[in-house]
Amino acid sequence: MYLLLVSVVLLLWYLLFRNKRRRLYQLAEPIPGAKDTFPYLGLLKNSYNAVDNVVSDIENISRETFKTGGIQKMWGGPLFFIALTNPADIEYVSKTCLEKDLLIMKSVRAFTGDGGIFAPVSIWSRKRKVIIPAFSPKILNSFMDMFSRRSADLVDKLKELSGTGTFDIWPVINNFTLASIAETSLGIKNLDGINDVVVSDFLKSVEEIFKVGSTRTFSIWLWPDWIFKLSWQYRHFTKHSNKIINITNNIIRKKRNDLKHVDLNII
Repeated sequence: MYLLLVSVVLLLWYLLFRNKRRRLYQLAEPIPGAKDTFPYLGLLKNSYNAVDNVVSDIENISRETFKTGGIQKMWGGPLFFIALTNPADIEYVSKTCLEKDLLIMKSVRAFTGDGGIFAPVSIWSRKRKVIIPAFSPKILNSFMDMFSRRSADLVDKLKELSGTGTFDIWPVINNFTLASIAETSLGIKNLDGINDVVVSDFLKSVEEIFKVGSTRTFSIWLWPDWIFKLSWQYRHFTKHSNKIINITNNIIRKKRNDLKHVDLNII
């Protein structure tokens, strides 16, 4: 009796769920669908090892999308995705559909919060007038010498590693990015002035944050916040997130103290 009652309730819930989304199903119907997907599960059948196979999966989806005219629909359980390969279509959609998917952005916003380009449109649209002047051609041109110098340093570093066999490029790019951000945003031209252990800890924490974020993005069982907060990944994420925030705050605090002793001639 109880089993029958539960079955009826689940059936009614599913019918109501389908009815509520009937417009979505109508619009999705004429779009070509991805091959090799399970009914109801869709792409979720690959989620158990998605982190290891994400690059090959994206390559396969891209090839299939090219064959279907540059557009293809995919289902991940109840989640609906559209793959695009036509640059003109991608440009139009990126300028029109500004809001980011909450499930996909959870792993990013857990670290960035509602800041920068990862903020919801309701917040980002109000703040962009403040941010846009910082990326004006005049300001960007003032950093061209730095960009050129840092890029040359990166090329020299890669030349040293060239011909040594397979190597991990991540630490090199990570160090390059940190040095560039430190100089453009904080005016720190040389990371050698910062304790090597601090820099090493910062880079290691950034790497760990990316790992946890990637794992959560491609592990559907970690999408619900309450499950994620019970996992070891959350504790690992919090540890390294706090470390990054503390190091950043210390650098900013030191820079502010240095500026107090600088004479500013304002015209």
